[in-house]
Amino acid sequence: MPSDVFTTEQIQKQWQLTKIDFNKKGDKLLASLMSSCTPIANGNLLKIELPSKLMKADLEKSKLKILPHIRQALNNYKIDFSITVNEETVKKFAYTNAEKFAYLNDKNELASVLKSKFSLDL
Repeated sequence: MPSDVFTTEQIQKQWQLTKIDFNKKGDKLLASLMSSCTPIANGNLLKIELPSKLMKADLEKSKLKILPHIRQALNNYKIDFSITVNEETVKKFAYTNAEKFAYLNDKNELASVLKSKFSLDL
C-alpha cells in the first residue's frame, strides 16, 4: 500500500476538505467535531487535541469514516491518528453562572465592581 510523505499543511487542508464533505452529506455533528481540532502531522500519525473526553470518544467512533477520505486523498494508507484531551482547554469552557462570571472577571476586572455595585447574586 502506498505511503506518500505529507506535510502538516497538507493534512490540515485535507482535514478541512473532509469536514466540508461530511457537512454537505448531512453529517453535521462529525463536521462540527472536526472543526474543533486541528491535526498536526508526526510521520504517519496525526496528533489531535480535544477539550473533552466525550469529544474524544465521538471522534474515535468516527475514525473509520474519516481515515479513508484522508488516506486516499494523500495517497498514504498508513495514516492514523492519536487523540489527547487537553485539561487546559477544558478549563476554558464555562458552564455555570459562577464559572461564566469568573471568566468574564478574568477578562475585565471591572465586572466584580459592577457585581457589587448592583448587588448581583451568582
